[in-house]
Amino acid sequence: MADAESVGQDASYDLVCFFDCFHDMAVAGKAAKNACRILKQGGMVMLIEMMGPYDDSVSAHLALPSTAMLTCFSCHFCTPSGMCDSGDALGTVVPTSKHEKLFVDAAGFKSLDSLESGLNEIGFRLLLAKK
Repeated sequence: MADAESVGQDASYDLVCFFDCFHDMAVAGKAAKNACRILKQGGMVMLIEMMGPYDDSVSAHLALPSTAMLTCFSCHFCTPSGMCDSGDALGTVVPTSKHEKLFVDAAGFKSLDSLESGLNEIGFRLLLAKK
């Protein structure tokens, strides 16, 4: 059995998907680096995450109507899960700027874009990281 840090062979995939799970991972940063390793040049990561602001500021978080409910979930489920084994502890409402740091700055992706989609209407966002 493989884990998020070691699954896959170098440059062998076109697409890696994280569906409402990346923020729960104790090894989120390592999973992002591994995704970059196993993707072919031009490959992409598709993340579906809960709606969050771009900036990690109190005012940006409070501008979202779902913040109170999602922060409650985060305190009780997502953040403790992400803290396992000294993990990244991202929490439910990860700001897009944090995803950029993990995928572009640390893992080596060229870009991370937040795309408008029907998911926005149900409280999620679609993010694409391009290698």
